[in-house]
Amino acid sequence: MLSVLLKTVKDLIRENGGDVEVLGEHNIIRIVGLATILLLLGVTLIGLEWVVRTQMFLLCILLVSIVDVIIGTLIGPQNDISRARGFTGLDYDLFKENFGPAYRDGENFFSVFAVFFPAATGILAGVNISGDLKDAQKGIPKGTLWAILISTIIYVALDWLAGACVLRDASGVVLAVVNQTMNATTSAPLQHCTVDNTCQYGLMNDFQVMEKIAAWGPLVTGGIFAATLSSALASLVGAPKTFQALCKDNIFPGISSFGVGVGPGDEPRRGYILTFLIAGAFIAIGELNIIAPVISNFFLMSYALINYAVFAASLGKSPGWRPSFKYYNMWVSLVGAMVCIVIMFLINWWAALVTIAIITALYKYVDYKKPEANWGSSAQAYTYIRALRFTYRLNAVEDHVKNFRPQCLVLTGLPSSRPDLVHLVSNITRNRGLMVCGQVKIGPFGTVSGYEDSWLKARKIRAFHTICSAPSFREGVRIMLQTVGLGKMKPNTVVLGYKRDWKKLLKTAKGRAEVEEYVNVINDAFELDHGVAILRIRGELDLKELSTFEEEDWFVEEEEVDASGKSDVEAVVSSESPSESSARVFHVKKSTTPDNNDEAIQVVDRSGENAKRQASFEEYQLNALKANPELDEDQNSMNNEAKKLVVTDSEQTKDGASKREEESPNVVKNSKFKVTLSKTPDEEEDELDEKTDETTKLTDRVEPAQKPADVEQEAAFKDKPKGP
Repeated sequence: MLSVLLKTVKDLIRENGGDVEVLGEHNIIRIVGLATILLLLGVTLIGLEWVVRTQMFLLCILLVSIVDVIIGTLIGPQNDISRARGFTGLDYDLFKENFGPAYRDGENFFSVFAVFFPAATGILAGVNISGDLKDAQKGIPKGTLWAILISTIIYVALDWLAGACVLRDASGVVLAVVNQTMNATTSAPLQHCTVDNTCQYGLMNDFQVMEKIAAWGPLVTGGIFAATLSSALASLVGAPKTFQALCKDNIFPGISSFGVGVGPGDEPRRGYILTFLIAGAFIAIGELNIIAPVISNFFLMSYALINYAVFAASLGKSPGWRPSFKYYNMWVSLVGAMVCIVIMFLINWWAALVTIAIITALYKYVDYKKPEANWGSSAQAYTYIRALRFTYRLNAVEDHVKNFRPQCLVLTGLPSSRPDLVHLVSNITRNRGLMVCGQVKIGPFGTVSGYEDSWLKARKIRAFHTICSAPSFREGVRIMLQTVGLGKMKPNTVVLGYKRDWKKLLKTAKGRAEVEEYVNVINDAFELDHGVAILRIRGELDLKELSTFEEEDWFVEEEEVDASGKSDVEAVVSSESPSESSARVFHVKKSTTPDNNDEAIQVVDRSGENAKRQASFEEYQLNALKANPELDEDQNSMNNEAKKLVVTDSEQTKDGASKREEESPNVVKNSKFKVTLSKTPDEEEDELDEKTDETTKLTDRVEPAQKPADVEQEAAFKDKPKGP
């Protein structure tokens, strides 16, 4: 539309005796164009309220000018000069003659369409300022549809009126009008110019033809200015608003500063200035008809994407997409998108390729970076629908031995606490079978963090993590065996670790119950038609051979701090490659309160030729108990847990499996310790059995429940007769 305004200014200069060649045609376009957008920038910077007022004023001028043209065509030409310039008044024969196309100079429908199309791009003006509308949900559909309908009627009406009363070519010579009257022909005004192509008037030659057929010409000029300024103002306001929303999502680097708004309306003033600079750069070219096809291609691409987005939303059956338009059809949207793409190539094939390349590059960048912004896209909805559809389809497929694949329920507890087991099963499924890491949480239901899912994702392990709260480990496994999965997408194999110390556990009633529960879990799996796999390894599993990721270091830390400032710290498990570490170190760090300092106990386990273990204490001060008296009450339980930690870790290193399924052996529950563990090289399991007693002695030294003197005192106290 701005090109129409600039050509109008240029023609006005000529008609009023001005010399366009003094400054040059392109320089006039640059001067007037830059001055115009500078004026519009000032209006937008004042505020949206002034923009609305300006738009209403321009609309009034535009409506009056349209009425002026209609009145002029009904009145007809008032003098011979108007007739000489091609204005004949309403004529049905002339309307039939002008109704068909008459392209010249290599022009065609699509080249004309490319120049005209930017005049019809105000369809999204209301959508671009949806955040400023009082009731966008009702205002946008009604306003947009009514705007399209009214604009189409006005465009067609003015086009038909002009074609019914103005010749395509006219010389402007009054003598030709006299000959027309004498010969009774409508072609007389152009006989003197069509031979040598010197016609300056008529529909094909005069851009100010609407002014010449109006009742009062200057009013039409005002209407042209109003239409141009209105469209430019809508673009200058709408584009920064859309760009501001894009910047707030921080999708592309370096543009977040343009997301900052000013004032109560969150006005994107930086975006206004950026739009002004871009528009000024294109105006500086000086030939807007060259730019028009490129602009049309970008508009067509935006409309194609909008149509496809609507189609994709309908295809995905998203609950958030519920179009209320009675005659809406998703296939119309798809056809609209395809038509836009086809027209792009018909207008200018190289500009279409450039546009598609730019849009594709932007899309691939967003797809690669995966921004944190979550729009609830139609692609997510379609992914769900497709997964659900294929799950139903898979449920109807009969099982066959040729198509069998392991779908594993891996009893890992916390997956990060048993990386060997997780990686081994991951290499069995190899992203072609279902893998579910099951964790039984003994006790009441509680909140669950998403850390374990992030841990699996960071290591490129395609598996699910599920937690089941149950009163016992067996009950939790039973629940998972019956409920985990959907249709045919459910586990058919249970994978668990080997219970290395089952012989020792049989010596006590509590241990016997634990072993019995372990065996019953296996029986339950068989009864529910599940296969069972038990992992038992000698030494460590070589993760370099099996790992699907390069990094071999894991670090897990969870710490909860209560209101008093005390910490319940679970184990911190770190693993190094065996080639890089020849010893494991147990760092036991007590919880810290605001009243006491950190205190640490260090137990060093060095692997020698005979796998001898040595222990040494770095620091241990009993005044910590004074600062935190409640530690004294749990002293015995902490010692027992520390014992289990060292012994179980030794066996976990040998087996690469779980000692207990209901809780990680690398985690100290209800403890005030912070423990860091690192793995040792392989040891022979027979040597480990022989040194069980020695290891037990070692763990007793971590924090003795009672000193020897205290033991003697307790024995004497027990022998002392009770009662008065």
